[in-house]
Amino acid sequence: MKRWPTVLFVLATVSAISPTAGEDFRIADFAVSNGVLHFTATWPSDDPPPDGFLDLYCRTNLSHGAARILHTETNAVAPLSFSVDASALRDVPAAFFLLGTRADADGDSIPDAWELANGLDPTDPADSVRDDDGDGLANLHEHWHGTDPHAPDGADTALAVLARSVDARLAGKAPATALPYFLGYPQTAFATNALAANPGCWAVDVDLSCESPWNDEAKNRKSGTLVSPIHMLLANHHNPPDPGTNFWFRAPDGTVHVRSIQAKRRIVSTPDTDLVVALLDEPLPSTIAPAKILPANFREHLGTGLGLPAVSLDQEGKILVSEIVDLETDEDAEEELPSLAASRAPLEPTRAAFYETLVAGDSSNPKFLLLEDQPILLSIHWFDNHAGASIRRYADLIDAAMTNLSPHLGYRLETVDLDRFRKLPSTPR
Repeated sequence: MKRWPTVLFVLATVSAISPTAGEDFRIADFAVSNGVLHFTATWPSDDPPPDGFLDLYCRTNLSHGAARILHTETNAVAPLSFSVDASALRDVPAAFFLLGTRADADGDSIPDAWELANGLDPTDPADSVRDDDGDGLANLHEHWHGTDPHAPDGADTALAVLARSVDARLAGKAPATALPYFLGYPQTAFATNALAANPGCWAVDVDLSCESPWNDEAKNRKSGTLVSPIHMLLANHHNPPDPGTNFWFRAPDGTVHVRSIQAKRRIVSTPDTDLVVALLDEPLPSTIAPAKILPANFREHLGTGLGLPAVSLDQEGKILVSEIVDLETDEDAEEELPSLAASRAPLEPTRAAFYETLVAGDSSNPKFLLLEDQPILLSIHWFDNHAGASIRRYADLIDAAMTNLSPHLGYRLETVDLDRFRKLPSTPR
């Protein structure tokens, strides 16, 4: 397997067919006619492509411009005859074709072939979250969209807006003063129930009123997150507060509203979601904005979300930053784990300065994406790696619990609209 991981094969240009080959790799019968590209590729039978995939890339400028996948062959076995529609290249003076595998030496989910074709380092995973052209799209997301990582052509995508919504706010801020969302919290709140905003917080202009940072059982622990004017989510594993417990919610203007749990219902499924829906004694005013969630078609815009910045709250009232691993994992019945919205310590250096590992007592706090100034609820904390059950995956069960608790109110989870953004051309591999 030594030849495949880092070798790209420049086959030819439209105007001058002169294919080259790598070690033990041969190209023959290369031709472009009537808008169809033809060639045959051979390689040693004892050295098949990783995972049996071969991607044919095309770029119209050797030194600049995105390398886009023109064609994919699966279960590739030598010799392989390619016959690919290249009619869109008829009027292009020169196009370069590159044959590459899905090998990914640095594990950043960008094939080495694409990294080499676009001037990135296939041994450096950090370049996957770098935004080389400043359009908001990280290089990984440029790969997903088929855009040029060296030209600002991705600003109208949801991935770019979600990244900028965090990164632009972090720019120039110092974590020591910009992480806390409240002044003197939790010490001041213990004494006075005061919840004064920190004007230096990096997210001070984001409306996070859906999160209750205070209750009269566990004070700054066992947080609740509002998902309708009268329903909130809690974590089940730490014995959520019982009916009669008061929760505080702070409006953006500083006004504090107190509501009491009237009833609660656990979301029971296999595997266990660790989610509880609580019904409050009366609706909160419109100044307290319930959290919205991702739409059912979110993967059309975000794929797995890998590399997106996420916002997590903790028991100290800090607004922490992590990076998404997956917005919604597959259920693992063997491990009895729910579908998770999981994050990691950021690879991007500025985000990394605003990251902290979650600890005991941070459970039940929420994790969001930021879409401009709109928080999108992903999960409430369960594990110490910024992971929790995917609210999107269990939306139907949460809606059913809300209906069970208040059958005549008609509340359901609300979703954000991503369809105003350009969609991904295909689901990222």
